[in-house]
Amino acid sequence: MYSCASTNSSLDSYNDYSGKILLKSSQNQTISYNSNIVIYENRSIIQITKPFIGNVMNINIYKNKPAEIYPKETTSNLDKFLNVYGRNVHEWLSQCVEKNNNINILEEKFSFFCSSEDNKSRIRININLNEITVILIHKDK
Repeated sequence: MYSCASTNSSLDSYNDYSGKILLKSSQNQTISYNSNIVIYENRSIIQITKPFIGNVMNINIYKNKPAEIYPKETTSNLDKFLNVYGRNVHEWLSQCVEKNNNINILEEKFSFFCSSEDNKSRIRININLNEITVILIHKDK
């Protein structure tokens, strides 16, 4: 687990979300994970867990620098996505999840859709025939 405590005053203000992440491969196999997402002013922390297994992956997404993924051995379309779009993802999360703005980005081999309504956000990312669906609910502090 991570701690939301911080000595840096710019990181003291945050919003905390929990939900599900569904990964669907090009072979139509779907894997479900639990998620916690914490959005600070200049970075977002995404923690992905699997029941009975624990932490599977931690992702730090920053406003103005490359994303960090742990464990580092992970290689997937998610890594490729974050290498290309990582600097934008924090802003997309902030705009959609925190400010309830719908986001629709459509490119040749990539799409990002996000909508928020009634304290619930739905994000869908398509990368080269793989689909990531995230459903988030705002947690009370």
